[in-house]
Amino acid sequence: MKKRLLTIFGLSASLLSFGQISEGGVPTTFAKVIQGETPEYNRDYQIIELDEPNMIPIYAEDSENSQKDKPYRVSINIPLNLSITNSGTWEVLDNGDKIWRLGIKMPKAKALGLYFSEGVSIPEGGKLHAYNSNHAQYVGAYTSNTPSFQSMEMIEGELLTLEYFMPAGSTELPTIEISDIAYFYRGVGSRLAIFSESTKSIEDQTRAQSCEVDVACSEITGWETQRDGVVRYTFVSGGSTYLCSGSMVNNTANDCKPYFLTANHCGNPTSSANITNHTFYFNYQRPTCSPGNTTPYSGALSQTMSGGILRASSELGTIGTSGSNQVTGSDFVLIEMNSTVPTAYNPYYNGWDRATSAATSGVGIHHPSGHEKKISTYSTSLSTATYNGGWSGAHWAVTWVATTNGHGVTEGGSSGSPIFNQNGLIVGHLSGGSSYCSTPTASDLYGKFIKAWDQEGTNANQQLKAWLDPGNTGATTLAGTYAPCGPSAPTAQFVADQTTVVPGTTVTFTDQSTGSPTSWSWSVSPATGWSYAGGTNSTSQNPQITFNTLGLHTVTLTATNGLGSDSEVKTDYINVTNVVTPCVATSTHSCAAADEYISNVTLNTINNTSNCSNYTDFTAQSTTLTQGTAYDVTVWPTTNGTQGQAYTDDEIAVWIDWNDDADFNDAGEQVGYTIVGNGWSNVFNFTVPATTVIGDVTMRVRISYQPDDGAISPCGTTQWGETEDYTITIQAGSGGGTTAPVAQFVADQTTAPVNTTISFTDQSTNSPTSWSWSVSPASGWSYTGGTSATSQNPQINFTTAGTYSVTLTATNAGGSDSEVKTNYITITDNTTNGVNENGLNTISIYPNPTQNLVFVDLNNVNVTSIELRDVTGRVIGAQINPNGIVKFNLSNESSGVYFVTIR
Repeated sequence: MKKRLLTIFGLSASLLSFGQISEGGVPTTFAKVIQGETPEYNRDYQIIELDEPNMIPIYAEDSENSQKDKPYRVSINIPLNLSITNSGTWEVLDNGDKIWRLGIKMPKAKALGLYFSEGVSIPEGGKLHAYNSNHAQYVGAYTSNTPSFQSMEMIEGELLTLEYFMPAGSTELPTIEISDIAYFYRGVGSRLAIFSESTKSIEDQTRAQSCEVDVACSEITGWETQRDGVVRYTFVSGGSTYLCSGSMVNNTANDCKPYFLTANHCGNPTSSANITNHTFYFNYQRPTCSPGNTTPYSGALSQTMSGGILRASSELGTIGTSGSNQVTGSDFVLIEMNSTVPTAYNPYYNGWDRATSAATSGVGIHHPSGHEKKISTYSTSLSTATYNGGWSGAHWAVTWVATTNGHGVTEGGSSGSPIFNQNGLIVGHLSGGSSYCSTPTASDLYGKFIKAWDQEGTNANQQLKAWLDPGNTGATTLAGTYAPCGPSAPTAQFVADQTTVVPGTTVTFTDQSTGSPTSWSWSVSPATGWSYAGGTNSTSQNPQITFNTLGLHTVTLTATNGLGSDSEVKTDYINVTNVVTPCVATSTHSCAAADEYISNVTLNTINNTSNCSNYTDFTAQSTTLTQGTAYDVTVWPTTNGTQGQAYTDDEIAVWIDWNDDADFNDAGEQVGYTIVGNGWSNVFNFTVPATTVIGDVTMRVRISYQPDDGAISPCGTTQWGETEDYTITIQAGSGGGTTAPVAQFVADQTTAPVNTTISFTDQSTNSPTSWSWSVSPASGWSYTGGTSATSQNPQINFTTAGTYSVTLTATNAGGSDSEVKTNYITITDNTTNGVNENGLNTISIYPNPTQNLVFVDLNNVNVTSIELRDVTGRVIGAQINPNGIVKFNLSNESSGVYFVTIR
């Protein structure tokens, strides 16, 4: 007799079933055959050969619909009516087992995929696989443990074979009814090349453009978690398969619910029926950096899921369009996948920020042309834009910048991908734009997350809010998370805005801890020679510290919440020195005539001609540049005595240390980059930031050879090339020096019960040096957490019900600015709303232990969700908004302990 013991938890609930996730293992017919013996399995089975589609009109349509606001088509779907009962070949083995195989062949296909008219269902003991012609790629096994699915991932090449194994004694047939085959003619990137007998035959002529930057390159540093949440997917529309990008997204319940955010124009779905044939590809990326995107690789992973539930979209919202070239509303779709994402996929549920203020820097991560995952970088603030005359101000406009390994842009297939702000949080989803490798500084437009939040309609299917804030917490930002989800102790993390400083410098420390800490404790060693500034102290979330004494300082942050504490120690993190000089950069070659070197640098009044040297200090040469003004810097390489000549794959870069912190690593400090090849240029245009320091800073110019030296860097020693340093004197622009701040702030919640502490975060631009907060009415609240009215990021405890207005005045040497949020905070009185907190002691589970059925009596409580899991975390059953008595069936489960989770 199997006994199953249940334990109850008062936590949040999750999901219902699994999607197209295989159990692994090779097809039965792949068994090895000893030399000289007869194979156990026949080599012959039915292969249905179909004609290649007429691609001429397809290519013409693709050319006409090449804009990014049009879905990127990758396959033509050919209708079929094939099933396990009307097609294929059966073979009975000596032991009574049976094998069924069916091949479908289409000439010149890059890959083939299948769609099914009904969900594929496998009986007990059965196994379904699919594979390509040389058996290099195979997927499955799909078994009775795999809930039904209606799409299958793409299989390399012209021939796709389905193979079903039926064990001896079984009489029940699986449900396999093929409705369409997808003929992939592009969009497979290099992912499937490893499976092909001829790499050339699979190489996709519509690969991502050469300026795109792999997420395996150095540009991904600091964005690795965000990368793990971005997903490539295909969908069906009008007899074709298309692809877009999107992101897994977290919700305030932190329960790993598999929400997926993408663009509405990717199919314009109106019901879950439009999601049935979606196929999601996780970790579709290269394992190593490949500048130019031309290197084949063997990094393919079969990590897919299929199907989902449409939760909300712009298509169901209230914002219409007035032209065919517009997108609907902010162009968003939120899908809940049919399954828990396997932990083996290592999914990251990206966080978000619904602030109305513009992000100052960040990245976009996406799948251009369906290629492996890429990253694009921006270093200037996003701006509000309107997409093709549509909903006014519903989009963010972004301009990408060149980085070490290219100049990331977006392409068809990037649609729906997220754009992240400087804090690593999603603030928009890609609708389209004009950036290409040929026009890398043209802008792209992303639908605003804040618009999709609750401004496209009040119904749940018209907004993100109902799903991403199920508890109606009022959160304006939310951190991302890996599984397992749920409340946890913090992981302490922090960063300083500068680490090498001169005496008297004030350093701002930013808390980046995960796990929602509620208090912070900072310490600095040695204990003297420094002091807190800007109204902050050792318990502030983001303190400012002025360092006055020379030497190295170690900084520690301890972050705490109700579940525990964690500390991060950065030893010798702050270096206070009298002389701040840039890092060393040189090369080791002997400067022979054939070696590449810098022969001339021209910028404004600098026009310096020089001979070959490993490193030359030209800081005695200077020129004056003005804040907010654009300039060209020209770098002439010389090889074999010929100016303007360089080796293919030589890299040339220019950096200017805008904030004079003796490094060139800050956003926007690389002002020029090229790699020598077709179409390269030695002229770089840049604009002096309005917020750069006034006075002398260093410009570094460098050439190196990428195949031997790796990606070009402003520091370190290379084998080839040369480095030169110059002095740049920055003068104030027409504004007369420091630009006055633009005051902006946000609260972590805006509706809360009495006795709630709310954290306010300063988001002001132009580097304010002091802050002044005020709250109206003047009573019913108090500062807490060691903060005050002059803290940059105060915490306020509200003790009286009512509505409060909040004002922030931000100030620097250039002036002051205020932001007033009227009736911004609403505090409710729990004693008058008639709501009583549920008690778990009113819930009964019986029988416990049980042999089959178990009942949960919820008659005396208000419950929003309930689920049943085994010890591995697998969800066996769940209900949303249950009431009365809930029944679960455990008759097919193993003996052991099971957990009931109630929210």
